[in-house]
Amino acid sequence: MRAFARAVSSEFKKLLTLRFIRYVVAATTVLLPLYALLTTPSVRDAISTGDPTLAPGITPESVGFDGIELGQVFLILLGSISVSSEYQFDQLKVSLLAVPNRLRLLGAKALAVGVVSLLLGMVVVPLVAFISQLQLGEVGILHGGITVSYLLSLGGAIVSWAAIALLSFALTIICRQALTPLLILIVTSQFTLVLVHLMPGAQYLPFSAGVQLYDPSSIVAETPSAGLGPGVALLVLTIWVVVFMALAGFLFQRRGVQT
Repeated sequence: MRAFARAVSSEFKKLLTLRFIRYVVAATTVLLPLYALLTTPSVRDAISTGDPTLAPGITPESVGFDGIELGQVFLILLGSISVSSEYQFDQLKVSLLAVPNRLRLLGAKALAVGVVSLLLGMVVVPLVAFISQLQLGEVGILHGGITVSYLLSLGGAIVSWAAIALLSFALTIICRQALTPLLILIVTSQFTLVLVHLMPGAQYLPFSAGVQLYDPSSIVAETPSAGLGPGVALLVLTIWVVVFMALAGFLFQRRGVQT
């Protein structure tokens, strides 16, 4: 247990000293609130006037969640870059010299990524939501009182962020490089609604399941049959993470250290 604790401590330090990770954290913390600040006024006006061009499923409670969904890109980057650096300049050999047990090393890395993602979400998600709702004024939920369902949605967004980071982490280990996972995950994340609308069963993809933890109306407004419910959505997302992490662990244990 002490060996694992030391490995986790080392991976936390390593993760937070990666320059690109610091850039990702800073960009997430600054750009998403700025996005909410710039885009919410037009949405507020559209809601107030009943603008027919307003996207289906947008309610005062859901305003701001589009920025949180956009933020998935940063979590994909965080998860992938956190481990892809190991496959450069023989860094994996150095890490295995420090922690010879491969599964222990992988577990420590995954825990570091998961915790950092959760902490980032616990800061940024409520901040984006608060900025969005504050700008809505009398239209927003702050005027009438924050509901339990809204707090649960914020919690779902935070969990979704951590799960996406871990999926990116696992897929990068499976591929042993960052480019392919980044292309697959970023494209999929940004076309979630299109995939759900056009492809049967797409509601079970990780990004659509994740979105349904905090903004299900964005999906069911156009495709009612794609609704999962929060319990099923959480189960689906958990299965994706467990399966990908298990496959990553198996391959990480069996492969050589060559990239």
